[in-house]
Amino acid sequence: MNWINSEFLYHTFAYLAMFAVSWYAYYKKSLKFFSDQGWAKHMGPHFLVMGTGILVWGLLPLIIWGSEFSEDIILGKNPLGNMQWLLVASLVILASIVGFSQSKKLQKIDTLFIAPPIPLIVALFFIFRISFLIAYEFWFRGIFLQDLLSSFSTSLAIGINVFLYALIHYFAGPKEAWSSIAFGVILCLLVIFTLAVWPAIIIHLSLSLSFESGFFQKAYKRLYF
Repeated sequence: MNWINSEFLYHTFAYLAMFAVSWYAYYKKSLKFFSDQGWAKHMGPHFLVMGTGILVWGLLPLIIWGSEFSEDIILGKNPLGNMQWLLVASLVILASIVGFSQSKKLQKIDTLFIAPPIPLIVALFFIFRISFLIAYEFWFRGIFLQDLLSSFSTSLAIGINVFLYALIHYFAGPKEAWSSIAFGVILCLLVIFTLAVWPAIIIHLSLSLSFESGFFQKAYKRLYF
């Protein structure tokens, strides 16, 4: 593919599609499944965001770039060395601790979380969420970052990647947008250091799922036990 033509057009389409549905979910007060404002007002727009991400950041790139190329992007061509494994393991532990500690802050707002979604909806949320985050990193820190690195200097490629990453997080609030900058830089550098995307996927899943599972574990225990 040529960056100026096919790749540029697809990346532009994929990002703008996600930006549009994120704005729509934000407008409907449903960008997040739960937040410090309580449950999502409407579940449809929230699942639309995740479904669109799975499609345009996961399935379509897999089809367009091919399974062999995608496998090389995700798994890398060489096994990690000891220092790389140690770094990934340390970041996974740190992300899990941060995510779980952040979940405690929402659990203090009891009145906002009365009448939670039925367990089936929660189960669907986790299935979509995991698939969405895998697609997210596959595109953002995988195919998109690699194409940026092939066209720009490393610092500029990371800068563009992180700027767009933070921009789409702005719908979740300025605080999250700013915090996403440091997280985005760390993941970009990690992918460049390990030459694989799976460490970024594991770390993002560790941060997100520790936050969400920690919240649900105590929220449902409080409600039903």
